[in-house]
Amino acid sequence: MDERNYVQQVVRHLKCSKAKREEVRKELTADIASAMEAGESWDKIRARMGMPKAAAKEFNDNFSPEERKKYRNKKILIVTGIIAAALVVLIVAGYWLLPKVSVLDEKSGFREEQVVERAKEVIGLFEQEKFADVVALGDDKFRASLGNGDQLAQAKENISANWGSLQSYGKPYTAQVKQAGVTGAVVQINASYENVNVIYTVTLDEDLKLIGFFIR
Repeated sequence: MDERNYVQQVVRHLKCSKAKREEVRKELTADIASAMEAGESWDKIRARMGMPKAAAKEFNDNFSPEERKKYRNKKILIVTGIIAAALVVLIVAGYWLLPKVSVLDEKSGFREEQVVERAKEVIGLFEQEKFADVVALGDDKFRASLGNGDQLAQAKENISANWGSLQSYGKPYTAQVKQAGVTGAVVQINASYENVNVIYTVTLDEDLKLIGFFIR
């Protein structure tokens, strides 16, 4: 485990606000760099600091009561986001569980190139952390469920605090789904980043409005 991955693992186990995590990340990175400049090897530094989880616990134990309160409030937001995300997943899963799954049909108003293009637009905005813009592409129910996009921010952060730069996209896979008289198009795209690999599932209605967005 190199220095960058070590710091990332420590930050992942911190129980604090996002701002405090970034502060710790910078502090820890600077401390390691300073020690190495003074001639200490990375192996010795790592042995001195201990395992990432143990190092994070030391930080957690020294956080102020106010910082711990911010973390508890954040956990409430995360739970809310998970519930909302679960509802989206149930909607998408509901489509897939029904037998009316087929290839995209232009007679239903879907053109594969347009569907894929819109899905990539959604993913691009998500990557740029323009979460409110992602929500704005949704239908009324999607916008009402996700508000200003904070839940999408939490979902991204839950996967990793540092995704790194985009490396590549996989081939888009599309399908047409129908449930309770509503027809939609589903696009699934794999994406590789420096530090994580994710699978995006984007569901669109006949007007190419976003009705489902899931990442894992």
